[in-house]
Amino acid sequence: MGPPSNPKAPSRALSIVFVPFFLLGLFFVVMVVRGAIASAASYTWQSVPCQIVESEVRETSERSPWFAYLRYTWPGGSTWSDGESLRSSRTFGTYREAVLFTRRWPAGSRTTCYLDPRDPAGALLERKGSGLVLLLFLPIPLLFVFIGAAGFYSVVFRVHPKPRIRRPANPLPAADSRPHR
Repeated sequence: MGPPSNPKAPSRALSIVFVPFFLLGLFFVVMVVRGAIASAASYTWQSVPCQIVESEVRETSERSPWFAYLRYTWPGGSTWSDGESLRSSRTFGTYREAVLFTRRWPAGSRTTCYLDPRDPAGALLERKGSGLVLLLFLPIPLLFVFIGAAGFYSVVFRVHPKPRIRRPANPLPAADSRPHR
């Protein structure tokens, strides 16, 4: 027969409670880190001068009714016309936001573009920094990972304490160990 079960000891089935904490926490850690890496990558891209060819606000029937449409080009050879051209659009909730965005880059203006070395058509007028801000919230999903892992470990791999053997505080010396006179 096995050792007697302790009614106060948690069941190993309780460990299933901690698995969702661990998995969801790990999922959000991966998502935050992937976003931060993608944002940080744009800071390594080559900056090149570019010219805004077209800049206007257009209306759409989608959920965000306004979007800013920009077309810009950068030199591929000796002249601007030899370079590549890119169309870019970004949605906005209000007309005012879209107009302010297009006013930053009016047609004919020159600015700096950031070229993705793997895909130059993915050039950016602004570097992405929002993913780096998400790193500030990384401790929250890490806390879930820790709670899930620690809870699972404590339930599944709990340590069984050795039973205490009670010994008297002042034991009497054995009869054989007394000094003989």
